[in-house]
Amino acid sequence: MNRREFLKAGLCGGGLVALSALPAVGAPKRKNVMTVNYISLPIGAEKPFSVFHISDTHLKGLAPTDGEAVRRHLAPRFAGFDPEDALETSIGWAQRHKCEFLLHTGDLIDCATDGNVALLKKFFGENANVLYAPGNHEYATDYAAPRGKQTEAEFRAINTPKVQAAAPFDLQFHAQVVNGVNFVMLDDVYGTVSPASVEKFHAEAGKGLPIVLCQHVPFFTPGLALAHARSHTSGFALD
Repeated sequence: MNRREFLKAGLCGGGLVALSALPAVGAPKRKNVMTVNYISLPIGAEKPFSVFHISDTHLKGLAPTDGEAVRRHLAPRFAGFDPEDALETSIGWAQRHKCEFLLHTGDLIDCATDGNVALLKKFFGENANVLYAPGNHEYATDYAAPRGKQTEAEFRAINTPKVQAAAPFDLQFHAQVVNGVNFVMLDDVYGTVSPASVEKFHAEAGKGLPIVLCQHVPFFTPGLALAHARSHTSGFALD
C-alpha cells in the first residue's frame, strides 16, 4: 500500500465492506470519543487502497422477542455509551475520508439477541463485499464463554445458527482478495482453530498472495503476551 494509509480506529474487532454499500449515516454525533491511528503497510498490493479497521463494537440491541435474562445482562453495560452510535460514527468518518473498505474484527455484538442479530444484518448482512471475523460475543447469550461442564461445541451451538443466518460469509473461515491482497478471516476466539480452517488456510497460502490475517484474538508473540499481561495488571483487558 505505497503512499496511502492503512487506517485503523481504536473503537471496536470483524468485516471488509465496500463503503459505498454501507447504510447511510447522518452527521457525526459527539457523544462518543473517537481516536484514529494511521498505519501504512507496503505489502505488495496491485494498487494503493485504504482500509478502516474497527473492532469490539459490542452492540446491545434488543427486540420484543428477547428474554428478561439477557435484558438484565445488557442493562448495566456501557453506561453512558452508545455502541450503535459509535459504529455509525466510525462508518461516517470512513465515508467522509473516502476509505475504500471497512474491516471489523469481532465482537460486533455484545450477545446474540434477536435485536443484535437484526443490527448485524442491517450493517453487514446484506453486503456481498464483506469480511468480518467474529469475536466470542457473537456466540454469547448473557455470558460469553462456556460455563461449568458445558463444552465449547455446546456453547457455540446455542447461537451460531441464527448469527450465521444473518451473515453472508462463513463465520469460521472466510477469505477475500482485494487488489492482490488476501484478507483471511479466522475464528480462534476460544484459543483453538478448527482442522477445517487450518486446511482452508493452507489452500489460501498456496495462492502466493500477501495475506492480512483477520482475527479477534491475535496469535501471541512473546512481546504481545507481555503487553496483554500488563494490560490485565493495569485493569484494562485486550479482549
